[in-house]
Amino acid sequence: MKQELEQLTKSLGVFEKLEHEGLDSPQEILPRSASDLQRLLQLDPSSVESVLDAASIEAYDWRLREQVGNELIGIESQTMLTTGDEIFDDILKGGIPLGTITEVVGESSSGKTQLGLQLCLSVQKPILEGGLEGSAVYIHSEGPFPSARLNQLVDKYTSDNNNLESEQLRNHIHTMRVTDGESQYRVLAYQLPAFLELQQQRSARKK
Repeated sequence: MKQELEQLTKSLGVFEKLEHEGLDSPQEILPRSASDLQRLLQLDPSSVESVLDAASIEAYDWRLREQVGNELIGIESQTMLTTGDEIFDDILKGGIPLGTITEVVGESSSGKTQLGLQLCLSVQKPILEGGLEGSAVYIHSEGPFPSARLNQLVDKYTSDNNNLESEQLRNHIHTMRVTDGESQYRVLAYQLPAFLELQQQRSARKK
């Protein structure tokens, strides 16, 4: 920890607790929800927010991540992720482009959740089959994670792809839940980047 975060956690009397729990860096702290930290550290909500804010500033200074519109317009991703549906891929000229935001809209029960879950599986497919041989983070806001529907898709994927195991497919899908605009911002701006960085570090250590 840097000085500001370390001083804050020491003043709150939770520095040693964080060390004991293995939460000794912003990248370890930020993926935890405010309610988890409040329960773990026995702090009031305001103090937990202070810890998260200090960890956020230490890990990701927004000024260092700022890009102007012209810079973003000049970035074109040539890599596509297959949707798992040939017709969709044709309409999208290859699939979902990387490095961009793709918004999917539609009425209730039109298949948005189905597509999202399908992408979580497609990203794990071999590169030669349109996948990325990677993992996915599924961020949801309405009710519990649709695990029953995912299990149906996993069964279909494993029957069509002998090289993919059901347990492996599920383990490579991580979930985060947001309940309001504030928690959504925190997840997208801080928790998700910190989680991805942590996963990269763990993958590098395995190699």
